[in-house]
Amino acid sequence: MVRPYDRRFDVAHAQTESEARASAVDEYKVWVMYGRTAYNPHQVKAELRGKNLACWCPLDQPCHADVLLEIANRDD
Repeated sequence: MVRPYDRRFDVAHAQTESEARASAVDEYKVWVMYGRTAYNPHQVKAELRGKNLACWCPLDQPCHADVLLEIANRDD
């Protein structure tokens, strides 16, 4: 399920792996919410609401799955 929601971002400016991850997740959120994607937040909500997402990111680190879950499960 990750592939349609996957995107790579340039994080060369980051000083640490943690900063790189946080920067990529921030850019991903902007891309999903406002970018030119093949889907929109309403589609994310329709497809992913109530689902569990798996990722290889450490649980205590920012993750693109967190962005998708935030969009999918919000009440707007």
